Amino acid sequence: MRNLLGFSFLSLLLWCCSSDYGRKNPESEKVVLDSLMLDAKSQLGRMEFEEAVVALDNILGLSERINDPDYKIRAHNISGSIYSTYNLHDEALENYFQSLEISEREKIDKYLNSIYNNIGISYAINASMEQAADYFGRALEISRARNDSVRTALNLTNLSNCLNELGLRDSSLICLKESLKLYGKLGKSIGYLATLNNIGNVFDQICVRDSALFYYHESYKGAGVKEDPKSISVASLNLAQMYSQSGDFEKALSYIDKSIDGFTMLKDGDNLVSSYKAASEIALGKGENQASVNFLNEALNLQDSLT
Repeated sequence: MRNLLGFSFLSLLLWCCSSDYGRKNPESEKVVLDSLMLDAKSQLGRMEFEEAVVALDNILGLSERINDPDYKIRAHNISGSIYSTYNLHDEALENYFQSLEISEREKIDKYLNSIYNNIGISYAINASMEQAADYFGRALEISRARNDSVRTALNLTNLSNCLNELGLRDSSLICLKESLKLYGKLGKSIGYLATLNNIGNVFDQICVRDSALFYYHESYKGAGVKEDPKSISVASLNLAQMYSQSGDFEKALSYIDKSIDGFTMLKDGDNLVSSYKAASEIALGKGENQASVNFLNEALNLQDSLT
């Protein structure tokens, strides 16, 4: 499943300890905890797991010492995001549900949209699509009630992915087109490009090739304007696969090279594997058997290194 977008209501964590850290003054400790949580989002994925464990201990330990429910909610939600980054999804869900439990007990609802969305992402990653759709639907209900266009668009995109995985293509398209309209009003962000791509995916799955190509091309053009390498690479891969399936191997080749170069630069192993496999099919279609074997070997070797 592509482009499942995550939203966290927090930014996260400074990895150095401030001189305020050891103080017992609750207000001083709140300042420190805010700082710890503030920089974590920017650091996620760029630190070793051992560093993340230290961060988790600091955040959760300090939130317990402060004993403020608002801080406990935020700390557990952030901790869930940290665990999720390292593919520890059971631990992530445990923290998200602790955050949810405190929110419901203390009647603090301002973080529910984020919590529901994060729970949905964890269930989706674990392929529990019905449960994921339930929580994305809860998040969507809140964002609609608050007239929050940004979160509404994001919740719709996530919900649409689950509906698509459940085979509910028409419902998925309805969500995606509403999301696209909202993203368009918000300035055609990366979310807009991802949604164009997702609409293309659905049309591809129901074999409406012309519509799929239209949305993939729109995503590709928009990515070029934004100069976003991930969006360009994803759109290039989709276009290469579409043209390869239709037997237009020259057009496919013009896109697959961009896909391979982009995902290599981004160090995106999973999508690079898909790109090498697509390149193998294109080379085979062009009658270049040795090149096809070489690309397939690249894909298999990289795939083995990722497991």
